Amino acid sequence: MPNIQTVAEAIDQLFQAHNWKFITMPDSTALRTAFRLNHPKLEDIRMQISFAGMQPDRTGSEDPCRGMRIIASCNIKSTKRRMGRTAEFLSRVNFGLFNGNFELDYSDGEVRYKTYLSCLDQVPSQAALEEAIRTPIFLFERYSTALLEVLDGSKTPEEAVQEAERQ
Repeated sequence: MPNIQTVAEAIDQLFQAHNWKFITMPDSTALRTAFRLNHPKLEDIRMQISFAGMQPDRTGSEDPCRGMRIIASCNIKSTKRRMGRTAEFLSRVNFGLFNGNFELDYSDGEVRYKTYLSCLDQVPSQAALEEAIRTPIFLFERYSTALLEVLDGSKTPEEAVQEAERQ
């Protein structure tokens, strides 16, 4: 099983190859980055990549790395009034997704996408790392207009998902 430092180095190589920027968090078990979306109403996607060690109370970079969790969010938030419609929309989107899922924080309306990449047997390949990082970006780009239509009440969750998936 690779250690956290080895997996972090593989991510660093990927980011350098694409000229992407990131910040390493002080505890060295997470990276933060942002990506610009191709959408007129959305700001950047903010992303945190966290490493899962074998023991939750140990977070050193030499600890074995079970995997990495990627959480992406943007400036879309649901209002309390639209929380039920937002949850229905995200459930409809999540149904059938192969890797990861959208989440809704009922306390503040934050919508985010979460995925996981296992590192149990080896350091993930550059292709696997890139797919894990690009998936949340692609899904936000695909479904964000539909989510905004649900939030403004112009479409039902069912209509919005159907339209997004036709494109």
